[in-house]
Amino acid sequence: MIESKTVKGHAFVYCDDISLAKSIVDRIEMTFSHQVYIKHDFEKLLHSLTSMQNEDNVEFVVLDLDSISRSQFKRLYQLLNVKQIPCVITSNDHSQLHELTHELDDAFVSFIPKTIIKTMFNETLMLLLEKCTPQKKLSKRIKDFSLTRKPRSLYFLAFILCLEPLVKIFYLKATTGFGWDTLFRTLFSIQGVWPNFEFWFLFPLAGYALWSIKSWSFPFFICLQMYSVYSFATYEQFTWPYVAETPHLSSGILLFFNMLIVMYFMTPENRRPFWNKTQRVWRDSSRYATNIRSEIKDSSQSYETTITNLSKTGAYFTSKQDYKIGDKMLIQFQVRGKEMSVEAKIRRMQPTAHEEYNGYGVEFTSVPKEEKEYIKDYVSGLVHRLQ
Repeated sequence: MIESKTVKGHAFVYCDDISLAKSIVDRIEMTFSHQVYIKHDFEKLLHSLTSMQNEDNVEFVVLDLDSISRSQFKRLYQLLNVKQIPCVITSNDHSQLHELTHELDDAFVSFIPKTIIKTMFNETLMLLLEKCTPQKKLSKRIKDFSLTRKPRSLYFLAFILCLEPLVKIFYLKATTGFGWDTLFRTLFSIQGVWPNFEFWFLFPLAGYALWSIKSWSFPFFICLQMYSVYSFATYEQFTWPYVAETPHLSSGILLFFNMLIVMYFMTPENRRPFWNKTQRVWRDSSRYATNIRSEIKDSSQSYETTITNLSKTGAYFTSKQDYKIGDKMLIQFQVRGKEMSVEAKIRRMQPTAHEEYNGYGVEFTSVPKEEKEYIKDYVSGLVHRLQ
């Protein structure tokens, strides 16, 4: 047992390799203030995790996957899942880690190959603990919901709304007996912008708003429905857009379903995808651990460093240089033998375990299309996802 000066909680390291276990504990103590227990006996680890009282909070577990059997891991995972204890899993077997990334809930689990523990362990653990805070867990649940597909019934109704002008045209054809040429001359003789808008665009625009997920979609759909109700209630006989004694039955039915949708969107969870621009299906900011030698060129110097994690839109590296948020640079590196040269901007800065070095997260600001696709394909094949 190794104690830290100011204890914030308890942590367990399960590993048969004593030198690796000690190295992990040393790295924890550099940055965190936890009472760390090294365990070599699996049953004792389970006993310790289950016997801890609420006031003796278990903050996280570091697990050497190479030290336990598959059945033991399943038992441990079930316990961690029930208690929602954050866990960093490490192994020499990259393929096994890759397999587990698809099997396990990443809400409280992170993976790190042993080959990059020295450079990436602390950041991996910090990211894990950050995403396991109550606020982050709630945010993830909201995000997961936001990224789910809308019910098919909404797409179907959006399609019907877009066809609503055609319904009115065929209704007029059936009730008036006009030929198509007379009918269309009548339609195109509608006077004024607003009557034309009501006839041709009111319901189709509502359908488009329902179909899309934009920041304007929800308020726009609500406003259209409010106007539709007003127009329906104040309709004058034999005027546009229905040219009948009463509004069409089909329009009344559509309006009824639209109002049901408005009620559906009154709950925050259902309208969240329309409000939160950061939670789009196509936004993928996943970051993956790497070990890529690179050259950084800024306005005054050039030096070599290592990109320790990479995403489709940015990277992370450490440096002795003192950068500020917004500083620009050119990063040159190789991906599968192909030379990359991308412009980047500092987006975040953080201290590292080494006092002389800072960690920098950069956003790629200018990447040629071919290189962007190459980076995207390369990142998609990486196995160690950080977030």
